[in-house]
Amino acid sequence: MDMNLTQDTNFMVLKDRIAKDLIELRNKSVFAFLMFNALFVLVVFLLQLNKDQIHVKWPLGVKTNITYIEETSEVFSLFVPARMHSLCLYLLP
Repeated sequence: MDMNLTQDTNFMVLKDRIAKDLIELRNKSVFAFLMFNALFVLVVFLLQLNKDQIHVKWPLGVKTNITYIEETSEVFSLFVPARMHSLCLYLLP
């Protein structure tokens, strides 16, 4: 009979310890997830602040501005290359 009570007590202690460990694991996991998300948001924000210095010249989607002046019969063309901003670099595979 004493052996049965000891096993029940050990089982309850083990069950309580596992429950506490699972709660601690959940809290650490949520904290790590939130910290990584906050770090990601900070990095994206800083990259967007410096998007004039940090960008990639994108060969597709070049905008062409063609101007025709009737009086002088001149044609001017201006090619404006599109830029891929730093945020797009994270979204590409």
